[in-house]
Amino acid sequence: MIFADKLITLRKKAGWSQEELAEKLNVTRQSVSKWEGAQSVPDIDKILQLSCLFGVTTDYLLKDDAAEPEYTEDDTSPLPRRKALTAAYWLVVVTIFLWYTFGPNGNGQPQYSWFIWAIGGVVYAALVIAVKAFMKKNR
Repeated sequence: MIFADKLITLRKKAGWSQEELAEKLNVTRQSVSKWEGAQSVPDIDKILQLSCLFGVTTDYLLKDDAAEPEYTEDDTSPLPRRKALTAAYWLVVVTIFLWYTFGPNGNGQPQYSWFIWAIGGVVYAALVIAVKAFMKKNR
């Protein structure tokens, strides 16, 4: 797969128009159209920005033999932030569980505080769905 095809696929997967992608890269829509039409290729700075925007490696973007996306986990990709938020959320749930179970009014019997895990799991699933919907809407 060539760069132009990969760019089209990634842009459509993100739900962006050519104009929206152009705005994110600070270029014209015509530039994006030329890249997708294989009439030209972006400079290295734009390749790096595309890599960050889509969370894929520059190797994936530039090598014709790379058919499957190679995703990155750098600080600019949403994945590490999602992992950090997930860790923070479950840390809060554990803290609530420990406080309720062993805190000043706790009974020291975790068999009565199991509901915290059930509620935590349901709320987590709802948050993930809400965040995904929000992210999709903002694309």
